[in-house]
Amino acid sequence: MLILSRSDLQRLTDIDATRTALRDVLSRQGQDAYTVTPNVLRLEGDDAAYIPMLGADLRSNLVTSKTLTDRPSNARNGRPSQVSAITVIDRESGFIKAILHGEIPTRIRTAGVSAVATDALAKENASRLGLVGAGALAIEHARAIQRVRPLEIITVWSRTKASVDNFRSTLESLWDGVVPTITVASSPEEVVRESDIVCTLTPSVTPIVRGAWLSTGHHLNVVGARPRPTDREVDAEAFRRSRVYIDHYETVTHESGDYLLATADDGSLPEIVAELSSVLRGEAPGRLDDQEITLYNSVGTGLQDTAIVDVILRAAIAANIGTEVALDA
Repeated sequence: MLILSRSDLQRLTDIDATRTALRDVLSRQGQDAYTVTPNVLRLEGDDAAYIPMLGADLRSNLVTSKTLTDRPSNARNGRPSQVSAITVIDRESGFIKAILHGEIPTRIRTAGVSAVATDALAKENASRLGLVGAGALAIEHARAIQRVRPLEIITVWSRTKASVDNFRSTLESLWDGVVPTITVASSPEEVVRESDIVCTLTPSVTPIVRGAWLSTGHHLNVVGARPRPTDREVDAEAFRRSRVYIDHYETVTHESGDYLLATADDGSLPEIVAELSSVLRGEAPGRLDDQEITLYNSVGTGLQDTAIVDVILRAAIAANIGTEVALDA
């Protein structure tokens, strides 16, 4: 069994390979690639949510199981509020092939899926990226979306100047100084109004982006809120004004506060046009014209983990990275 630590994974992630793998796997979702609706465990007197996320790909013969602990109170102690590990099972033998630290794969595949959704749903000439949030997830989103649209301007907002400074310096380092113009917004509203593509990347529990700020041609990736029916980043009007796409119907309708709290005056929930997988297969239409607003709401699925794990394991074996452990010894 191969153990891949956080430091191992920093050397193994590949944005382009991940995006390609995600597009392939998601286009087969429900056919020969599967995900399971999380059955979330919440304990009395504990603010944590314990979330098992399962995925299986019959082509790679991998089954993955990620256990995600979402504990908001960790932030008060300077600890990550989300921690996870991914177990990788060989479908042919049933043996455990690997265990991976979950943070980096989750972050990279989340950005990769947003890039796939952006490529499928945003205007072809969209060149202005807006990021609500400037942390590690924002850095990966900028890198991933730059692969699918020719970005000229990135507008970013964060509550802290340190996050924005780190965002800028990290991108300049990763892109060898050739970076789209980066502007710092004074508010989330400014981010939205100055962008064609908007990504919400915060653990907000109340709407931080308003539908009233949207204009024709916008595409939104709504991905930052915790997988809790009570938490959301955008308001109901954002859903009402948009053509809505999601990653997985059962997961979104059980765990996405962005969706579940976007009720109309009559209590009805927003209409979902399709899962992204149906758009990728050509079974459902994506953007119909440059005037409409599109919104992609992603909670994250086990199958997305399966896709990036396949990429990582191939790279780890080729580079001889990781620690082998005899689990049965």
